Amino acid sequence: MNKKINPNSETFNNIMYYYRKGLKELENKFKIIQIDYEYLNERPSIDHIKSRIKSPESIINKLKKHGVPITYKNIGEDLHDVIGLRVIVPLKSDIETIYNYIKEM
Repeated sequence: MNKKINPNSETFNNIMYYYRKGLKELENKFKIIQIDYEYLNERPSIDHIKSRIKSPESIINKLKKHGVPITYKNIGEDLHDVIGLRVIVPLKSDIETIYNYIKEM
């Protein structure tokens, strides 16, 4: 996997497939947390959830910025933000509650 990244390759598509699956799994877990909290507390704890996955260009640019070879291996070893999930809560006090749910996941 030390080959240089080709965003149009099957290898790159396979890697991104797993990132998309992982992101979808996280989104679903947070939706379950949202349902549980609303059921138990009779009010919402999560206002909304936003997610994103880095574009191939952004992945390559980030590896360049880090000064590491632009290889498939370095996507997993050097980048910690290929996927992103933002959870927006209505009250500041909900942050700790959601944090505790995350720790239990």
